[in-house]
Amino acid sequence: MLPLYIDADSQAYDPETKLMYVVGGGREAHTSYSYIRLVDTTQSKKIFDAKIDANWLEGIALEKRGPRLFFNNTAENAVGVMDRNQHSITTRWPIPADTKQNLPLLLDEPNHRLLLTTRKPPKLVVMNSDSGKVTTSVPCVGMVDDIAYDVKLKRFYLSGDQFVEVFKRENADDYTSLGKTASGFHAKTALFVPELNRYFLTVPRHGNKQAEVRVYEPIP
Repeated sequence: MLPLYIDADSQAYDPETKLMYVVGGGREAHTSYSYIRLVDTTQSKKIFDAKIDANWLEGIALEKRGPRLFFNNTAENAVGVMDRNQHSITTRWPIPADTKQNLPLLLDEPNHRLLLTTRKPPKLVVMNSDSGKVTTSVPCVGMVDDIAYDVKLKRFYLSGDQFVEVFKRENADDYTSLGKTASGFHAKTALFVPELNRYFLTVPRHGNKQAEVRVYEPIP
């Protein structure tokens, strides 16, 4: 077992190196900075702590064909880019000026696109992962915590408050909402497993309703 920082939340795993990157610290730790901790999962050992001068970090995404790590610098309404080999920040890309609170982050590496959602207002924002240029921005369900990509159907599943919204990628910069599926109160944590063709959604306890995990099967 390896201790983590207060408010350890977003994480990303590299299956080739068996390394995990975990966000922690910041607002809940009452510090003006946060950390991205690098963990060796084979030994449950801390490798490095990258200190970020921002008190609110969120989603992380790793590229497979290079050393970059992308993360949401939510405190600054921006996306940060880190070199995983040097453990250093290489650049910072602002999100659209009319949006705030970027939380989940997903890398569509073959199409060189980063997808994130904001909460104020609720929008799906797409950026070029090479330049940081915003290529499109469309309204979406509110309070999204996770974005999952179904490569086979070219669909993105956004888990938000009481609904999962499905977007279809027509091309790299054209995203169409296929509608919303009712889920549950604050049911925002989700995972798509392509090998099973199943989408798993956690629904927390609310009132007299017990917590549960819902399983969805995407249909073409």
